[in-house]
Amino acid sequence: MLSEGLITYGAQIATTLGCTPTPCFGIKYSDPYMVCKEEGNNPMTNVSANATVNTKTDLQVQREYLLKRWNEVESSLRYGTISSKMTDAFNLHVDNKPNTSKELIDGITSGKFKLDPKKAALQDVAVARDEPFYDEDDNYTGSPFYAIDFGGATPDRLGYENARDDFTNKLKLLKDQIMTGDPAASATALQALEAWTPPTATAAN
Repeated sequence: MLSEGLITYGAQIATTLGCTPTPCFGIKYSDPYMVCKEEGNNPMTNVSANATVNTKTDLQVQREYLLKRWNEVESSLRYGTISSKMTDAFNLHVDNKPNTSKELIDGITSGKFKLDPKKAALQDVAVARDEPFYDEDDNYTGSPFYAIDFGGATPDRLGYENARDDFTNKLKLLKDQIMTGDPAASATALQALEAWTPPTATAAN
């Protein structure tokens, strides 16, 4: 009887406060107190609504979009499409060495393969000192093929490094422009880098 009296009293208080009393999950005597829930006013709903309001300006949205594309171009320079274009343009992966002994002999006897006198002199020094090393083009002076000119396209490492440095500098300037300049002009400059075309590859000897 005491519990029923408390439940009735709680319901009366809830009604006086203008709230709708909520039963205790159908369990009559689990809790003598009623949960007062004010209908039509859920403060958590208001907090959630306010938290999702987008306060970014159009300029901020545009710059975030351009920065995302800038990051994609920067990644492409490191290990993507632009990097591949550069290595191909400057013949960094070209290997004209013969694959068999017969190809080597045929190339020498036919005059296709020739001795590079500058590399031969450098190799003589390395052998005399018993200190083979890698030259500025990353070729190993200790290789028996080092001083042989096999013809065809040759790697242009200096041209490759200059092209990368130039592209990197343009990327740095473009990022400054994106953060401080006009988005339309930044988008145009970004498109130019995305469409970068490598220079003509080194001509065959």
